[in-house]
Amino acid sequence: VGGFECKCPAGFVGPRCEGDINECLSNPCSNPGTQDCVQLVNDYHCNCKPGYMGRHCDAKVNFCANSPCQNGGICSANQGGHVCLCSIGFFGKNCEYSGYACESNPCQNGGYCRTSEIGDYVCDCPSGLSGTNCETDTLNECLRNPCKHPEARCIDKPGDFLCYCPRQWTG
Repeated sequence: VGGFECKCPAGFVGPRCEGDINECLSNPCSNPGTQDCVQLVNDYHCNCKPGYMGRHCDAKVNFCANSPCQNGGICSANQGGHVCLCSIGFFGKNCEYSGYACESNPCQNGGYCRTSEIGDYVCDCPSGLSGTNCETDTLNECLRNPCKHPEARCIDKPGDFLCYCPRQWTG
């Protein structure tokens, strides 16, 4: 007597419709491209793995669809993006630079420049050096005490060293 009954809208339960149904429990985000399901109020959201899109992560992203490769470069899509195979005379991620990648001598400290398979450059660094352009000295040559005089001061240089001799000494 005097009671009431609520007719709940879709997605809600309980005597006063206070409970939100967890839509993720029905596993709506089950495609291989799905990372996880996020419960929302009366809804859900599928978080997609890299390379997938759509409400249920069922559409593969075509990273070559907008033709990112310039100057006649050929696009190859992979899971996380794309790679451009550049025409001769072009280089860069999207073949946006003309000339030859090694023309500007980008390798420092005696590094050898060679053109990579995608038309960009790669530096082959001498021992003790690393980095894109061989700019990082990874070995302190002074640690092995290369200076012959005990009072000489050793200065580490990229891939090399200098000895500063005391007065009256040379070498």
